[in-house]
Amino acid sequence: MLKINFRSITRRLLNVREIPIFIMVLLVFIFLSYSSPAFLTVTNLRALSVSMATEGIIGLGMTAALISGCFDLSVGSVFGFCTVTVAVLYRMNINIWVCCLIAIGFGCIAGFFNGMLISRLRINAFISTLATMSIFRGLCYIITKAQPIPLTGYQTKDPAFHQLGNGGIGNVQYVVIVLFVLAVIMGICMKKSEIFRKVYYTGSNENAAKLSGINTKNVILGVFLLSGALAGLVGTLFIARFGTGQPTNGEGVEMNVITAAIIGGTSLKGGSGTVVGTLLGLLLLKLINTGLVLMSVPVYWQSFVSGVMLIIAVLLDVAAQRINEKN
Repeated sequence: MLKINFRSITRRLLNVREIPIFIMVLLVFIFLSYSSPAFLTVTNLRALSVSMATEGIIGLGMTAALISGCFDLSVGSVFGFCTVTVAVLYRMNINIWVCCLIAIGFGCIAGFFNGMLISRLRINAFISTLATMSIFRGLCYIITKAQPIPLTGYQTKDPAFHQLGNGGIGNVQYVVIVLFVLAVIMGICMKKSEIFRKVYYTGSNENAAKLSGINTKNVILGVFLLSGALAGLVGTLFIARFGTGQPTNGEGVEMNVITAAIIGGTSLKGGSGTVVGTLLGLLLLKLINTGLVLMSVPVYWQSFVSGVMLIIAVLLDVAAQRINEKN
């Protein structure tokens, strides 16, 4: 007779970092569904999904950076710089799609620059990306003179671009579909591709990875290229939706996605992390922030809660590392 050891199964499930996060997400979702009649409306769920998709795409690049043993504080500024780039070029009567390609190209250049500083010049990732975060945010203010730059008349002049940011299939916005497609592709690559295996090896033990023949410098450079490209892509999707390049676009995004990734099980020391975990962590953050808004809690409490969540996430990461070391 087949015996099922439920205790063993439960222990194994709880050892999977994504399972407890999924349970937390489910509990918060149920709580908000009963506590606020406005939560389960189409309008609110659509806004929630679009907000999550915007940061989720950047979160994919941040997950790769964290797995490699680094992180990228500049993604929010690069995101904002790319929205400003599209707006400025569009004002010069350049085709909107060309504007987007140039903006994404700038994102790649920013990522390449970060990667060179870290992999070739061996400058600490925190210092490097903190500096470039300030550089690109400063450029946003210099170029715009601290004023928003609207894409005047783009709704009628370039309806396909406007539709990219505001349209969708049924109630699912295109930006959410983009996140889903990219997440599936990256999730498969993380499990199956040799390239991402090198990212994991580099993050786990860079010296050992070098001795095994992995060019860790190119791995780190590639990770930051990916991060910059995704930040540029999000910038184009964001301005397609809102139609304005503002110097403040993307502020705070970097901390949100880092927090989400750590909550989802990505280690600050590198070598571990998943796309699913990051997206679940981001969804948990978004649900909590949405709940605060629906309960009329002042907006500045969101920053407070995000900070508390980051501390909790780091403590969980440290605890998980100690448990693994003992085992």
